[in-house]
Amino acid sequence: MKKLLFAFFVLTVVLGSISLQAQDRFSFADDDEREIPLDPVGSKEGGPIARSIIIQPASAYVNSDIVTVVFNKDLPSASITITNVSTGAVVYSEIYSMPTLITINVSAENSGEYQIEIVSDEIRLSGYFTL
Repeated sequence: MKKLLFAFFVLTVVLGSISLQAQDRFSFADDDEREIPLDPVGSKEGGPIARSIIIQPASAYVNSDIVTVVFNKDLPSASITITNVSTGAVVYSEIYSMPTLITINVSAENSGEYQIEIVSDEIRLSGYFTL
């Protein structure tokens, strides 16, 4: 009985440590990384009403001076524009072909509130973040 209990204890410890290592290895988000909530822009009145879960085609994150945009859907092209909300100045604008993961360095910009807009033929998303 003692051998069985010992084997169970060793198995529990080994499996527990493997699980913790896997969680640490596959954790992509830093402690300082914040998700930028992206909302659809320009919804058409009288258009179809979605009654099911819609997978967001893109996600955006900010980590200190780096903005990261992850595309969850294959798009032929997309433009990303970042605007300073207080001045209205466009601080970044670029068109990407077949985007998947885009990182944008905004370290040259002042602290404040910014708007990110992602536009493609199929989508138009907008969100706000602070530096």
